[in-house]
Amino acid sequence: AKRGLRGTFYLISGKLDRWEDWKKVAASGQEIGNHTVTHRHVAELKPEDEKNEVVAAKAKLQDGLGVPVLTLAYPFVEISPGLRKWVEAENFAARGGGGNGYLTPDMDPDWYNLPSQIAMSNYTFDTYKGWVDQALTDKAWTVLMIHAIEGSNWYQPIPKETYLKFLDYLVQNKAKLWIAPFGEVSAYWRAQKILEKVEPRVEGKKILLHWDRLNIFPKGVKLQVRALEAGMGVFQEGKALKPISADTYLISFDAKELTLIQQSPKEPAN
Repeated sequence: AKRGLRGTFYLISGKLDRWEDWKKVAASGQEIGNHTVTHRHVAELKPEDEKNEVVAAKAKLQDGLGVPVLTLAYPFVEISPGLRKWVEAENFAARGGGGNGYLTPDMDPDWYNLPSQIAMSNYTFDTYKGWVDQALTDKAWTVLMIHAIEGSNWYQPIPKETYLKFLDYLVQNKAKLWIAPFGEVSAYWRAQKILEKVEPRVEGKKILLHWDRLNIFPKGVKLQVRALEAGMGVFQEGKALKPISADTYLISFDAKELTLIQQSPKEPAN
């Protein structure tokens, strides 16, 4: 918070006690995510447990903290068909582990098993710096899974000095990076992918685009789109949008529609 950074805290609802503190964390702009009720291995779960671990945990977190909980992190990054069924029903994205830790714009990812890179106690600052530098080189998204900081008895705590040095490195590169909660990046990218797959309909000088918005999805997602042809007017909900740069517009994903109109060049002023 001192560095102006935001991330995601995946909470185990059945082991949570400092509710008032977590309310402040949520109110400060950090994302709260679901890490199930008990954090058990999937082999220990019966079908009814799989539902409860996802649905009951989400309900308790939302009721107790007063914020929407729309993403989940799998305990031990273990996934079963039954668990995934409920994750898909209650979330729009989920954090997994393993796989390619660098997601590039050309990929079409599995939104319910997005890969992450696991921080370990014996990793030095150079390891995390390398992850960031690789993401910059590849123009990719990478997700860091951090379980604990020095002083905690949770899994693989990171030395505090290493952690703070890593945060400072993020701040130093803030102009080149998008550092945001897991759900925020997932929502932007998933909305972008939905828009990219829309088949436009042409009516005279108009190009019409319509898309569906997922039932469980963050509100207020804004996408940057580029008008590739000069002289195009960009409209949403009947209102002309002003460009935020020469040919780039900020559109509302919630609107579920976009209209482009080829406009005639204006007559020169007398």
